[in-house]
Amino acid sequence: MRLHLNGRPFGRAAILLLSLGILASCGKNPLIGHWKLNLPPTADMLDKIAASAIGDEIEFEPGTMVTGAGVPVKVQYDQRDGRWFVTPEGQSDQGLPVKVVGDDKIEIDIGHSKPIPYVRTK
Repeated sequence: MRLHLNGRPFGRAAILLLSLGILASCGKNPLIGHWKLNLPPTADMLDKIAASAIGDEIEFEPGTMVTGAGVPVKVQYDQRDGRWFVTPEGQSDQGLPVKVVGDDKIEIDIGHSKPIPYVRTK
């Protein structure tokens, strides 16, 4: 069976590309939103110092991350291996690894012994 669009053949490659585009547009980045640091009361000084590297609050927007200091940084989001990676534009490293642990909870791993927990505020 051949599909036609406006009287012209519509190839399998075009259908595949169209399908991928539709699927990609349906995907939602769960990081988008405003997040607040959620260290437990038992957090030690090392946990607090590690968390200060990112800030008490962070906001992820499409194409931008706003740091705790209020500085917007252009970023790219990439999802792989069950985590999201937030990479500043122009950098080729793996990016900031972020694990979504619930609808309103994320953990950011900056290489400290424990991930840094954040909760969604909006």
